[in-house]
Amino acid sequence: MLKGAAAPDFTLKPLDGGDPVKLADLKGRPVVINFWASWCGPCKYEHPVLEWGARELGAQAVFMGVVFEDTEPNARDFLRRMGASFPQLMDERSRMAVDYGVAGVPETYFIDAQGIIRGKHVGPIDPQTLA
Repeated sequence: MLKGAAAPDFTLKPLDGGDPVKLADLKGRPVVINFWASWCGPCKYEHPVLEWGARELGAQAVFMGVVFEDTEPNARDFLRRMGASFPQLMDERSRMAVDYGVAGVPETYFIDAQGIIRGKHVGPIDPQTLA
């Protein structure tokens, strides 16, 4: 429903600490946002694809994961096992997920350099779709 609309701004804290991440600060670069959870089976399937994407396409777009309806310890354990080569953000109380219209995980949003949502992929993403 948000395709073609301005992406809702957010300010979220990184799972690994550090300064909060704001969408407004990323304007000028395309952004790939993936909502996921440690309890989500399809998220485990797609995580290596996102890791590949962040490595191979990270010069072209900013990749970010957003932890959905999960705890920090569970998310940290998942990332320790699966890898974490791009920033992971905590969406406490799922406010960002509500703003984006997330119905479940995994969901991946594609935002252009001007901050407009250009696409949304529901379900585990494959390398061809991500590219």
